[in-house]
Amino acid sequence: MAISQGENIDDFIDSLDFKNKELGMVALHKSGYKVDIASKILDAEVNNNLDLRAWTKDLEERYRTAIKTSYMDMPTVSKAVGRSVSECLKYYYNTFQHTNHYKEFKMHINNQYDDCTICGQGGDLICCDGCNLPYHLECLDPPLKCIPEGDWFCPFCKNLSLSRPST
Repeated sequence: MAISQGENIDDFIDSLDFKNKELGMVALHKSGYKVDIASKILDAEVNNNLDLRAWTKDLEERYRTAIKTSYMDMPTVSKAVGRSVSECLKYYYNTFQHTNHYKEFKMHINNQYDDCTICGQGGDLICCDGCNLPYHLECLDPPLKCIPEGDWFCPFCKNLSLSRPST
């Protein structure tokens, strides 16, 4: 019986996607290593946490629409798809950036921005190397005196990178 139960546990853990493996192991422990009970515990946990649910085709489509229409305003995207901002950012960097939809999105963004993001006027602009949004040097806070050497990131992208845990 113990060998059979061990095989069931292995099958249970192997059936879980990466995101749910840890939760599955916790569910197994809570259930006294009874796979059928652990499965119910895990299902309840996933159903109670929207961020743990799989990205359906419909959800991905809503994400693509929201990211395009909001120009990557993640709180707006988050509301549109019913996921946390953190989960939307993870999806952006881990999945969305590796799709053809991302290339289309970047082309859309690049075509939309001929004016400064802050004042809305044209002229000599610097584009963020993270999000491609354009800015006048003098519209930034603090203003830039000249175009910096190398990559330059707007305040939003700079704050985003500071809030990301280092690896």
